[in-house]
Amino acid sequence: MIHIKIMEKDQIIFVVVVGLWVFQFFLFKDQLKKEGQGGRDSSLKLIQVGFFLCLLISFGISYYFPKTENLLLKQISILLLLKGIFIRYWAYYVMKNYFTRTIHPHKDRPLISYGPYRFARHPFHVGLFLIVLGLCMFICSHLFAILIVLPIMGSILHYRMSLEEQLLSQKYGEIYIGWCRHRFRLFPFLY
Repeated sequence: MIHIKIMEKDQIIFVVVVGLWVFQFFLFKDQLKKEGQGGRDSSLKLIQVGFFLCLLISFGISYYFPKTENLLLKQISILLLLKGIFIRYWAYYVMKNYFTRTIHPHKDRPLISYGPYRFARHPFHVGLFLIVLGLCMFICSHLFAILIVLPIMGSILHYRMSLEEQLLSQKYGEIYIGWCRHRFRLFPFLY
């Protein structure tokens, strides 16, 4: 007799939420590529490598360490995923006509100060960090995920934000520097 294990409720929610995240890659159109101006961006490849490295380590932890079915941790990881996806969708809604996946800003991009940009200079990166943290926490079922994501994705996103801010300060000058003084770089009250 064949036994088919039905996915548990938290796994179904996880799959649906990850589907919402993947959908953004089809929904969020890079305006520079649409206009035929898309360039290469090595920091984007670095983010991809960091993402897969975090996932790989999380799978390793789940394999080598005894899994504790911590329902609260699963729920927190799903909430982190949802929060990250919400922030990314919100930032895209605000930026949609100027959205690019590269560090090069759209030539007509204004300096936006509303929506998620009221709180953080890089809301897309805030969302990505929360998504990766939520994924890793769900996969490995340990708080070790924080020790994985923080140094790997944190340092990669720090590098990427530094590149973006360098370009934006060249484009906007003192206006951008003043704008930065009124916003946290990534997380309000932390960084």
